[in-house]
Amino acid sequence: MAATDARLVGINNRNLSTFETDLAVALELVSRLTAHQVPVAASGIAGVADVKRNLSAGIFNFLVGESIVRAADPAGFIRGLVGAGREEKTC
Repeated sequence: MAATDARLVGINNRNLSTFETDLAVALELVSRLTAHQVPVAASGIAGVADVKRNLSAGIFNFLVGESIVRAADPAGFIRGLVGAGREEKTC
Protein backbone atom coordinates (compact mmCIF):
# COMPACT_ATOMS: atom_id res chain seq x y z
CA MET A 1 0.00 0.00 0.00
CA ALA A 2 2.85 2.37 0.68
CA ALA A 3 3.93 2.10 -2.96
CA THR A 4 0.81 3.90 -4.13
CA ASP A 5 0.44 7.67 -4.24
CA ALA A 6 -3.03 7.42 -2.71
CA ARG A 7 -3.48 9.76 0.25
CA LEU A 8 -6.76 8.26 1.48
CA VAL A 9 -6.66 4.47 1.91
CA GLY A 10 -9.80 2.51 2.69
CA ILE A 11 -9.17 -0.73 4.56
CA ASN A 12 -12.16 -3.03 4.28
CA ASN A 13 -12.60 -5.22 7.37
CA ARG A 14 -15.19 -7.28 5.48
CA ASN A 15 -14.05 -10.32 3.55
CA LEU A 16 -16.02 -9.92 0.33
CA SER A 17 -15.96 -13.67 -0.33
CA THR A 18 -17.47 -14.72 3.01
CA PHE A 19 -18.90 -11.39 4.23
CA GLU A 20 -17.26 -11.96 7.63
CA THR A 21 -15.86 -8.87 9.32
CA ASP A 22 -12.68 -8.76 11.35
CA LEU A 23 -11.47 -5.47 12.83
CA ALA A 24 -7.97 -6.94 13.09
CA VAL A 25 -7.58 -6.45 9.33
CA ALA A 26 -7.35 -2.65 9.56
CA LEU A 27 -5.36 -2.83 12.77
CA GLU A 28 -2.78 -5.00 11.04
CA LEU A 29 -2.65 -3.22 7.69
CA VAL A 30 -2.40 0.33 9.04
CA SER A 31 1.26 -0.27 9.87
CA ARG A 32 1.98 -0.68 6.14
CA LEU A 33 0.94 2.87 5.33
CA THR A 34 3.29 5.81 5.07
CA ALA A 35 3.00 8.91 7.23
CA HIS A 36 1.23 10.87 4.45
CA GLN A 37 -1.48 8.23 3.94
CA VAL A 38 -4.76 8.47 5.81
CA PRO A 39 -6.38 5.15 6.74
CA VAL A 40 -10.15 4.67 6.75
CA ALA A 41 -11.44 1.57 8.55
CA ALA A 42 -14.47 0.29 6.65
CA SER A 43 -17.00 -2.23 7.92
CA GLY A 44 -17.40 -3.89 11.26
CA ILE A 45 -17.57 -0.81 13.47
CA ALA A 46 -20.28 -1.88 15.89
CA GLY A 47 -19.83 0.62 18.71
CA VAL A 48 -17.66 2.86 20.84
CA ALA A 49 -15.25 0.07 21.83
CA ASP A 50 -14.45 -0.57 18.16
CA VAL A 51 -13.77 3.11 17.54
CA LYS A 52 -11.49 3.31 20.58
CA ARG A 53 -9.60 0.20 19.48
CA ASN A 54 -8.96 1.73 16.06
CA LEU A 55 -8.05 5.11 17.50
CA SER A 56 -5.38 3.49 19.66
CA ALA A 57 -3.88 2.00 16.46
CA GLY A 58 -3.78 5.40 14.74
CA ILE A 59 -6.95 5.06 12.67
CA PHE A 60 -9.11 8.15 13.03
CA ASN A 61 -11.49 7.77 10.08
CA PHE A 62 -14.30 5.29 9.68
CA LEU A 63 -16.92 4.16 7.20
CA VAL A 64 -19.90 3.08 9.28
CA GLY A 65 -23.15 2.04 7.68
CA GLU A 66 -24.83 -1.13 8.85
CA SER A 67 -24.49 -0.33 12.56
CA ILE A 68 -26.12 3.06 12.06
CA VAL A 69 -29.02 1.55 10.10
CA ARG A 70 -29.59 -1.12 12.76
CA ALA A 71 -29.36 1.27 15.73
CA ALA A 72 -32.61 1.99 17.57
CA ASP A 73 -31.45 5.62 17.83
CA PRO A 74 -29.17 6.30 14.84
CA ALA A 75 -28.44 9.91 15.83
CA GLY A 76 -27.56 8.84 19.38
CA PHE A 77 -25.38 6.04 18.04
CA ILE A 78 -23.44 8.48 15.87
CA ARG A 79 -23.06 10.91 18.78
CA GLY A 80 -21.58 8.08 20.84
CA LEU A 81 -19.05 7.22 18.13
CA VAL A 82 -18.02 10.86 17.72
CA GLY A 83 -17.81 11.25 21.49
CA ALA A 84 -15.44 8.28 21.68
CA GLY A 85 -13.07 10.12 19.37
CA ARG A 86 -13.23 13.25 21.46
CA GLU A 87 -12.52 11.29 24.65
CA GLU A 88 -9.46 9.69 23.08
CA LYS A 89 -8.01 13.04 21.98
CA THR A 90 -8.37 14.60 25.44
CA CYS A 91 -6.78 11.73 27.31
